[in-house]
Amino acid sequence: MNMLGNVERHGLSTKAGAGTGSTASARLAGYKPHIDGLRAVSIIAVLAFHAGIPGVGGGFVGVDIFFVISGYLIINQIIAALDAGRFSVWDFYARRVLRIVPPYLLVLAVTVLVGVVVLRDPRDLNNFAGSVGIAPFFLTNFYFLRRSGYFDVGAHDLPLLHTWSLAVEEQFYLVTPLALLALFWLVKRRGWSPTAAIAVAGLVIGLPSLVGAILLTPADLNPLNPDRNPAFFLPQWRAWQFVAGGAIALLVDAVRVRPRLIGTMAGLLGAALLVVSIGFWGLGWLGAWIEPSGRVANYPGLAAILPTLGAVLVIGSGLLAPAALLTRALSLGPVVFIGRLSYALYLWHWPLLVYARMLPFDIAPGAKSAIALALAVLLSIATHFALERPAATWRLRPRMRTDRRLALAVIGIGLAASALVAIAAQRLADDAYAASLVNPLLVKAKSADVKGSGPCLSADAAALPGCLDGKAPAGILIGDSHAFQFESRLAYEAGLRSARLISLAAPGCSPLGVADDPVKERRFRLCIPMIDKLERLGPRLQADTDFAIVAGLWQSLLSSAPPESAASAEVTLRRQFSALMNLFSDKQRVLVIGPVPELKRGNPSNCLGLSGVLGLSTDRCGISRAFIDADRARTVEIMQEVIAQHPNARYIDPIDVLCNETMCSPLHDGAVVYMDFSHLNGYGAKLVYDRFRDDFDWAFGTAPAGK
Repeated sequence: MNMLGNVERHGLSTKAGAGTGSTASARLAGYKPHIDGLRAVSIIAVLAFHAGIPGVGGGFVGVDIFFVISGYLIINQIIAALDAGRFSVWDFYARRVLRIVPPYLLVLAVTVLVGVVVLRDPRDLNNFAGSVGIAPFFLTNFYFLRRSGYFDVGAHDLPLLHTWSLAVEEQFYLVTPLALLALFWLVKRRGWSPTAAIAVAGLVIGLPSLVGAILLTPADLNPLNPDRNPAFFLPQWRAWQFVAGGAIALLVDAVRVRPRLIGTMAGLLGAALLVVSIGFWGLGWLGAWIEPSGRVANYPGLAAILPTLGAVLVIGSGLLAPAALLTRALSLGPVVFIGRLSYALYLWHWPLLVYARMLPFDIAPGAKSAIALALAVLLSIATHFALERPAATWRLRPRMRTDRRLALAVIGIGLAASALVAIAAQRLADDAYAASLVNPLLVKAKSADVKGSGPCLSADAAALPGCLDGKAPAGILIGDSHAFQFESRLAYEAGLRSARLISLAAPGCSPLGVADDPVKERRFRLCIPMIDKLERLGPRLQADTDFAIVAGLWQSLLSSAPPESAASAEVTLRRQFSALMNLFSDKQRVLVIGPVPELKRGNPSNCLGLSGVLGLSTDRCGISRAFIDADRARTVEIMQEVIAQHPNARYIDPIDVLCNETMCSPLHDGAVVYMDFSHLNGYGAKLVYDRFRDDFDWAFGTAPAGK
C-alpha cells in the first residue's frame, strides 16, 4: 500500500502535472515528511483496530488513507514524468516490483512456514492453501470476496486476509500508468488542455466509482446489493479514493489566495475527520454501524467519504502550509520513521496476531496481541534495514535496464517458489483432512451428527400457513447462528415426536433487533427471511404454535459496549429481549437457551492439534470460567429477570454443561464439542440437549415416541 512505497522518497518532479503552474510546482517539489507521518497515523490505526484496542472501532479506515496517499504519489509522479517526456512504463513496473515484492515474499514464506505448524484444522489449512496459491499474483481481494467478509468473525483465522488491500494497490499500479499514457497520447493528438483532460478523466473515473461503491455496499434493500461486499474488495469501487489522492495537486494549484490560512484550516478539518473516522462514531453519521456481534456493517458506502476527504485535506494542508502545527507534528522524526516502517508493519502484524490467538499458552488475549505487535515492530525494523533500504538504493540507480532484469528475476523466482509452497500447503491440507478421519477426538464428535429434516424446517414464508394446519404439534426455533447450531438436533428430536419445527434461525441476524424494530432491521440482508416469516405468521405465531425455542449471541451487546455506554446498552438489551419474549403468548411453551461460552482463541481444533505437537495439556485451549462469568453475568441477569415475567417460559444455560468450576473447555468426554471459538458442533449440541432433556421434552410437549 502506499505504505507500499515512498515513490523514491516522494520524488515528484518540479512539475506536479501537465499544465500546472509554478506555484504548485514549488509546493509539490521534494520530499514531504508529513506524508510519512500520515502513514504512521494510518498504520497505528490499523494495528490498534486489529488488536481490539478500545476506542479505535474505525481503525480499519487506515487502509482508505493509504489508498489516498498512493493516488497522490503515484498519479502525480507519472503525470510529472509524462509531462517531462521521461516516463517509462517498464521502469515504473520494475521499481514497483523491487519495492514491493521482496518484503512481501519474505512475509509470505514465513507465514506459510508457521501456518503449516499452527493450523491443524483441515478446513483452515485448505482455506490457507487456497489463499497462498493466489497471493503471489496479488488477487487475494477476489479470493476473500468469495469466501469471507473482512469484518466477519471467521476472518480472525485467515492469516493472509490483510493482503486483499495490497492486491487492490497492485491492481492500481498495473492499470494507472497505462491509463495515463493513453490519456497523454490523446491530449497530444487532439491538442487538449492537459489540466482539463486530467480533471475530466478524474471525474469520469471517480464519480461512477463512488456511486458504485455506495450502491454495492450491503445495506438497506438496494436490489444491487450482493451477499458479499464487492465495494470493499474490488478495485473499480476503490478507484475513487485513488483519484481523490491524485486530485490533490490540482486542488493545491487552485489555491491562489492566503494559502497558509487555507492550508491550516484544511489540516484542522482533515485531522478532525480522521479522528472521528478512526473512533468510528463519525462513520455512523454516514450510515455505517456495528452489529451486536461486533461486525462492522454498511462500509465503505457513504461512510468512506470521511476518511478519504480527511486524508486529502491533511496531505493538501502540508503542501499549502508546511509550517502549520499539524504538518510539523506529522513531520517529527519518530513519526516519520514509523511511517517508513508502515509497509513492513502491515505485512507482519496480521499473521502474527492470527497465530498468537491460536497458541495454547495461558496468556490473556490482550497480552498475546501486545506480544504479537511488539514482534511485528522488531521484524519490521529488520525488514526495513535488511531489505527495503537496500532495495531503495538499487531502485534509484540510473541503469534501469539492469533493474528490469532484476525485477523479472524477482518475479520469476517468487512465482516459482510460491507455486511450490502452494502445492505443499495443499498437500498438507489434504493430509490433515485424511488424518481428521481417524482422529479419535473428531471421530467421536462426528458420531453425534444427525440429519434433522421436515417439510416445515426450512419452509419459505409463503409455505408457512400449511405448517400450522393443526394436524401435528408445531413450534419455532428463532435466533441467529447460535440457534442454528441446534437446528439439526432439534429437528431430529421433533421428528421423533411427529412434531413440526419451523426454523427462523438466521446466522448473522440478531433476533433481539428483529423483535424490537423489524422495519429497521431489514437493512440487514440476512434478517429479511426471518422478518418475512414472522410477518407471514402474524397472529398465528401465538394462536397456532405450541412452543418456541430461542437462542442467540446474547452477551455481545453488553460485552462490546464501551464503559461509558454500559448503562444504555443494558437498557437496550432489556427492551429488545422483552420485545422478543412478547412475541409469544402465555399459552406457548418458551424455552430460552442461554449464551454458549466463547473460547476467544480461534478455531479450537488448531489449538488442540498444536498442543499435541508441543506436548502441552489440552487444558490450555480452554478459557477461565471466571472470565466467562464476568463477560456474561449482567446479560444473564437481565434475561432471567425478563423471563421471570413470563409464566410459561424456562431458561437453560449451556455453561452448566460446557464448563466446570474453573475452566470452559472445547473437549468433553474425549470429543471436540466446538466447531469454532463460539459455535458448537453436533456433539456439543447433543451434550446440551442431553443435559436438559427434561426441559426440551417440556417444550416439545411430549417425550419421544417409545420413551
